[in-house]
Amino acid sequence: SSSPRTANPFKSPSSPRIAPPLPLTLKQTLAPPLPLALKQTLKPTFKQTTHTRTTHSHTRPGSLLVLSGDPSSAFTSLANDVVRAGHTYSDLLVSKPLPVKSVTSGLIYGVGDVLAQLPPWRESTKGKSLDGKRLRNFMALGVGVGFIWALYYDWLEAQIGYLELPEGALRLSVEVACTQLLWTPLFFFFYTLPVNAYLNGKRDSEIIETVKEAWGPLVISNWKVWPFADLVIFNLPVQWRVLTANIFDIIWATIESDQVTDIK
Repeated sequence: SSSPRTANPFKSPSSPRIAPPLPLTLKQTLAPPLPLALKQTLKPTFKQTTHTRTTHSHTRPGSLLVLSGDPSSAFTSLANDVVRAGHTYSDLLVSKPLPVKSVTSGLIYGVGDVLAQLPPWRESTKGKSLDGKRLRNFMALGVGVGFIWALYYDWLEAQIGYLELPEGALRLSVEVACTQLLWTPLFFFFYTLPVNAYLNGKRDSEIIETVKEAWGPLVISNWKVWPFADLVIFNLPVQWRVLTANIFDIIWATIESDQVTDIK
């Protein structure tokens, strides 16, 4: 017989026992896997390709959205091609920075010279032919510009890092002032003007006269365009600075081409 202390007067001897609930981890273990076809059906209609983007002194993850949809859609196909091209260019900027920046700069300088020679907004240039020699020389000049400026941006970034200037107005002011007041006038004096004059067949004495005549107006024209552009450029990762400068160069190369190549 059961003891009065342990007997349950409210429980029938024949009442069934209620099983306790399974732990959550055990439920997940015993849950059957989804069929493969159902998994594929539940997949989202877009995918995301992850890559790594290098900034000033560290690496952070980035992503490019690759569109998916009807393969026959011309817009979707073009958008995917543009995204892939951008991804490829970004990778090349990291793996082969100097050749990519140099070639890009040369192409941009070519566009600028074409616009300078045959501006579509001027009626007087209609019917005129393009000066191919001038175009080739200015593109060659642009290749060197891209190469040297890429080295300069890397050097300036190293100096700013050495000074340990924090991100902000002070750092930006130092970068713009160093570029516009020191580097750019020297670059025009020792590279842009003499090299372009040499490529166009001028002799030593003519090269010196060209530099004397064109240097001052070119520096002043530069200050009308590039201080604002530098505010944008120096807020970007260092590997993207030459490309961004090249975008502004479409305008600047048109101005520079006229001033540099039209000196008699």
